[in-house]
Amino acid sequence: MIISHKYKYLFVEVPHTGSTSISEELIANYHGHPILKKHSQYIEFLRQASEDEKKYYIFSGVRNPLDEAVSVFLKIKNNHKGNYTSPDKLKVNGGFITDKKLKIRKYVEENNSDFGQYLIMFFKKPFDNMNAAYFHKMDYIIRFEQIAEEFSYVIEKNIGIDLKRALPIVNKTQGKESFLDYYDSEEVIEHALDVFGPFMLKWGYKIPDTWDGFSVSALSILKFRVFEILRKIYYNNGYRI
Repeated sequence: MIISHKYKYLFVEVPHTGSTSISEELIANYHGHPILKKHSQYIEFLRQASEDEKKYYIFSGVRNPLDEAVSVFLKIKNNHKGNYTSPDKLKVNGGFITDKKLKIRKYVEENNSDFGQYLIMFFKKPFDNMNAAYFHKMDYIIRFEQIAEEFSYVIEKNIGIDLKRALPIVNKTQGKESFLDYYDSEEVIEHALDVFGPFMLKWGYKIPDTWDGFSVSALSILKFRVFEILRKIYYNNGYRI
């Protein structure tokens, strides 16, 4: 989470939405500095913010979950930046690699899992962005798909700062092709629409044209709405589901 008291903004970092690129740029060129933890939730900020800080310009990010899931899988499978084998990156040592992530990495490695196996094994609940319950309280949500253009818009038009340069892109996923290539069977597509479909509809991400004949079921939408309510209750009480 990045804050600037000079320019009165707060950037809420959401994993896998280009938040590293934006955070590093805000710190380098727009008087931003980190507060709380990297991927703290907006509700955590509200609990400790002053009344003046709560009035700051708030922005965050969102990404097509079909793309995000593939990117995360490849980072796990390829041990991106050595994160899964570096002791200093482990949660117990103050890092961000949890025991759950290590178990997923072990499963993928030992079974030489492809993306479809990984998706069906580890994505059971309706997908949602960890801060989505509070997006309605924020001023702008940057789409990963237009990250450079929308970052420039936020900086220049909304916050009112002269843009220093185009946003550099960092932390790119290595070895990634078109994410749609990984959804290579009816079973995988149907499962993806069950867990990702309601989120896609909510945020205006279209079902791929090549998935003709597939749709998001009413049951999937109902499950998403129920979990949306439960997540908000749990987040408000300091838990995650």
